[in-house]
Amino acid sequence: MCAPIPRNPQPDHRVVALRPSLADGAGVSAEYAALDERLAVRAPAGVPLEHAAALPPAALTAEQALDRPGPGFAGRLLVCGAAGAVGGYLVRPAALRGLHPDALARPGGAEAVRGLGAAEVFTGAAPPPAGA
Repeated sequence: MCAPIPRNPQPDHRVVALRPSLADGAGVSAEYAALDERLAVRAPAGVPLEHAAALPPAALTAEQALDRPGPGFAGRLLVCGAAGAVGGYLVRPAALRGLHPDALARPGGAEAVRGLGAAEVFTGAAPPPAGA
């Protein structure tokens, strides 16, 4: 996972960030950009930067999805594609918030999703139980 960058980042620190759009709606996609250090996190070790660049949008999308049910939501949350980019960022925070995430995942991703905190994992090998 990504970690906060240390104070006073150095030019050799590998970071990724999700920068808000400019006032005119233009975005930024560049090898180098000036931005507030609070918007950046260290890129995971061993992950090419072109792959790590996709992490902030996936994590933000997951966070926005978790805000949708609103305070007081006490139901179960079904996460489709729970082993994927957005789903992988959604399961653990949902579990930590007490949302009881159930997961749809490929059989090969079932153990990873369980490790993230999924209450139940459905792989398509068997139909979900009635009422799920």
